[in-house]
Amino acid sequence: MLPGCGGGNDGASGQPGTNGSSALIAMGAEPAGSNCANGGTQVMAGLDTNGNGQLDPDEVSQIQHVCTGSTGAAGAAGATGAEGSAGTAGAPGATGPAGADGATGPSGANGHGALLSLSSETAGGNCVHGGTRIDAGVDTNDDGVLQPGEISSTGHVCNASAAWSVISDDTQAASNSSYLASSDSRLKLTLPPSPQVGDIIAISGAGAGGWELAPNAGQSIGTATISAIAVQSAAAQIPLYGAQYASMQLQYIGDDQFMPLSYTGSITNGYLSQGGLVWSPASVALPWNEAKSYCDGTINGSTGWRLPTQGELHELVSSGQQYTGGWTIRFTWTADPDAPGHWGVKTDGSGEYPFDDTYDGSVTCVK
Repeated sequence: MLPGCGGGNDGASGQPGTNGSSALIAMGAEPAGSNCANGGTQVMAGLDTNGNGQLDPDEVSQIQHVCTGSTGAAGAAGATGAEGSAGTAGAPGATGPAGADGATGPSGANGHGALLSLSSETAGGNCVHGGTRIDAGVDTNDDGVLQPGEISSTGHVCNASAAWSVISDDTQAASNSSYLASSDSRLKLTLPPSPQVGDIIAISGAGAGGWELAPNAGQSIGTATISAIAVQSAAAQIPLYGAQYASMQLQYIGDDQFMPLSYTGSITNGYLSQGGLVWSPASVALPWNEAKSYCDGTINGSTGWRLPTQGELHELVSSGQQYTGGWTIRFTWTADPDAPGHWGVKTDGSGEYPFDDTYDGSVTCVK
């Protein structure tokens, strides 16, 4: 019998570890508070660790704020990336005793931190009235400073116009502009149809009629930070109403959404809470049958509405809340029938009587 020859071969080397991830930024409105006295923009940065091209909440490593009227400081360096994984074990030899396991592959290169750089943006094509430029990128040389060659994305937070345009008729707003509503009747300011993220609109009521801030189709105005609003806007294209001397500054944050940066005075979306009921603003006029169908539909993103009874509407008028904005003060339908049609209540408190159902009365719905 002949003895066997030779031992097994060494296994193959492991694979190198993976490199670090790309840097991303995201922006959102920052309400007035401890971070920004007059509101501003929250800027978030981090590494796209899951590679989905979006900055997820658990990927945020740095947050800064761009406050109205001031320029933020440069962000700190991001955290060091994770070490690459070990290589796979080598395969056993073809003949003789099993070969030794292959050597562990080299560690992957450490990831680099994400950086932000904030600087003043002069008036021009990016910002009509100037503002703040926000650059972001990966600190590839690990010096803690975002160099020009490291910038991978840029955004802008633009200033509103320092000059106020006095309006006396309904007006289409332009981005980064300020308007002074001067009329004895309410003036409608329609929001810009194609705003850029960071654009600002400001409005103030000088005239007794106040103002209406009207979104375009699909646009919405956030109301969660407006403490005086009893029923939050839950659907697109719901206006805001301001009384005389009321002022508001809004910023576009993307996805057809505007958010308040600051406000003063009496501001409402027209929805009321009174007598254990929620009331929609009486801003449309319809015959009684169409008024009933209107209340049977979807209002402010929900169903379950109905016409009020005569007694319910009488109590609302007695409270005076219908004067807070968004309501047309006139004959308003109720659900109570009587010849020649149904009862209605004049919301200035001057009378209650039945009327022919073909009349275009104001409509408010309750739930």
